[in-house]
Amino acid sequence: GALINRFKRVGVDVAAIRKEIGNVPFVQISRPAIVYTPSYHFIEPDIIKRLQGQRNTFVDFLHTLFDDSPKVDAGIERYCIGGDSHGRTIFPNIDQEGRCVGGAVIPYLANGHRDKSKGASNIHAELRRKDKTLPQQADQVLFGSHLLRLYPTASVGVVESQKSAVILSITYPEVVWLATAGMTNFNERLLAPIYERNVIAYPDVNGVQVWTQRAKDLPFKNIRVSDWWRYAQDDKEDITDV
Repeated sequence: GALINRFKRVGVDVAAIRKEIGNVPFVQISRPAIVYTPSYHFIEPDIIKRLQGQRNTFVDFLHTLFDDSPKVDAGIERYCIGGDSHGRTIFPNIDQEGRCVGGAVIPYLANGHRDKSKGASNIHAELRRKDKTLPQQADQVLFGSHLLRLYPTASVGVVESQKSAVILSITYPEVVWLATAGMTNFNERLLAPIYERNVIAYPDVNGVQVWTQRAKDLPFKNIRVSDWWRYAQDDKEDITDV
């Protein structure tokens, strides 16, 4: 695929990454996981379904990045990606019960980078423009959480951006890819559902130290923080930028 070819051009050891996926070293931590009781306001499924069919710049970019359209379409469907009337991409946050608790609304350029001339938003904020009585967005979940229940034995890859999760899911579909949507969201509450899983974390370059320390502090049974950052050119890159 295109991403793997890009990895090879800059010297990324693709075989090592594949090995990471199936061979996560065991880390023994005895501290018990904390159980959280979320307070969600769920978004109506019909709203998400209406948004899913709309084209957007990020989806167009995916079709230029990968030659295999069926795989791209499967990745888009896997994460229920949609678009709005402004061409922005909608990344719904869906929990393990299949309920949408929120999500990001992000504008992209044709090259796959964020369009910083336009503001990002979230589903709740957009809905509240039309209905001020709608509650504010409550607790969040990791982007892609709905896949955990569908693939209960698969290894889990954690990245920062929704964009990276989608691209990596098309490249390495044997892994459940989740996104924190922010460096500081690699935290105890959001990660609690995956403490028992085999986890590989791929932080952005500027988050390597934070994620590495938190991986040691949190009660994961089996986690590895990848050293992919050795191939990065600057401290703002993520694994799909190399």
